[in-house]
Amino acid sequence: MSKTGLEITEGQIKKQITDYLTYEENQGHLLHFRLNAGSFVVTNPDGQIRRRIIGLPIGTADFVVLQNMQFTVTQLYQDNFCQITFLEVKRLGGKQSKEQKEFETKVKEFHCRYYVVTNVEEVESILHK
Repeated sequence: MSKTGLEITEGQIKKQITDYLTYEENQGHLLHFRLNAGSFVVTNPDGQIRRRIIGLPIGTADFVVLQNMQFTVTQLYQDNFCQITFLEVKRLGGKQSKEQKEFETKVKEFHCRYYVVTNVEEVESILHK
């Protein structure tokens, strides 16, 4: 428990970030996806396994955000590029797992941005850089 007696969970932070990213997407500023790692089992009401869903590899970031970025190289050449940002959500004091650090290394090799965030204000700052 925190000093104030209130502890925000990682799930609550993800919900706040989802709401913010959805708002920004609805404004036409970006495209975002919530990424789910691991495998999941879907059951019938009687408890029998209906199917197994294989998600993304363990360590994959929580969100990917695509933003249209315009660069002017010269006045004669102008093009649009997609900036890709991965966001890993942690509660205050949370640490990345070994797999998450490996994922960060991999995506940075492709010149994607990767950030560990603890609140929606950090996300807003990152996406408006």
